[in-house]
Amino acid sequence: MIQKKVLKQQLNTHWLGSHLVELDKIDSTNSYAKTHASELRHGSLILAHEQLKGRGQAHKYWHSTALQNIHISIYLKPSREEGLHLLTFIPALSILTLLQNLGFTGLVIKWPNDLYLKDRKLAGVLTENTYKGGRFQSTILGVGWNVNEEHFPAELTESATSLILELPSEQHSLDRDQLQKYLDSSPELMDKNPTSIVGDGSSVKEDSQTRNKWSKTQLLIDFLAQFEHFYTLWETHPGTFANQINAHLLGYGKQVSLLRLDQPNTHAESVKCLGLDESGGLRVLDKEMEVNTFTYEQIRIKPE
Repeated sequence: MIQKKVLKQQLNTHWLGSHLVELDKIDSTNSYAKTHASELRHGSLILAHEQLKGRGQAHKYWHSTALQNIHISIYLKPSREEGLHLLTFIPALSILTLLQNLGFTGLVIKWPNDLYLKDRKLAGVLTENTYKGGRFQSTILGVGWNVNEEHFPAELTESATSLILELPSEQHSLDRDQLQKYLDSSPELMDKNPTSIVGDGSSVKEDSQTRNKWSKTQLLIDFLAQFEHFYTLWETHPGTFANQINAHLLGYGKQVSLLRLDQPNTHAESVKCLGLDESGGLRVLDKEMEVNTFTYEQIRIKPE
């Protein structure tokens, strides 16, 4: 269980997460943010220890065992509407940067909203913009991050992964000094079970089953610091921010298959992926050597 007190004490941000809503159990943190928008402010963080009906893009279900993963929503009131599509990539780039600093390899951002590790989904983002009377109000970024998930449903075992599942194979290449602070070795940062689950209210003793679990508290502290950094970059230098995403975008600079979502029965087109522009649109070069730009509602791509 993420330690709220430690999170607030060690949070290294200027505005992100200063207002924290903690929920034991909720259907969806994004749904909560929309329903309670009047109580939130720019940078509010909604944290749920258990999410019952997590959603991905296209209404896909997000599997998550209680207390094992990170499911949050970040409520934002951007100063402009231009480039809102780019905001979707901040969580993935933040997690990727954090893990690359540890020594992880094989991390890529998949258009339009996922982070993959060795061809399996590690984290996903659901972006929802709210409007009132036709006027833009807010952006809500829902983030699901597989951390200590050890068992996925059969239909997801080949397509999803988590940090705890990848640790054994990655451990030889990771920065051990950096890694240590993320593992549950410190009592202060250990993700403890709530007393209602432990039963007698006693502390959970560390054993072989929990020793190598990741501290979701420490991961979240550092993730939020990265997020605030990239949000500021989006505000001040959107072109630079887009380039940083492109450096990790699956298929960037290569031939990809493009599927138009409004024409699902047509054959995929072979195009060259030119990456994101400042607005968050994906640019591609078609066989006629024309550059076209699409939003995430229009297309999906995959490497050839």
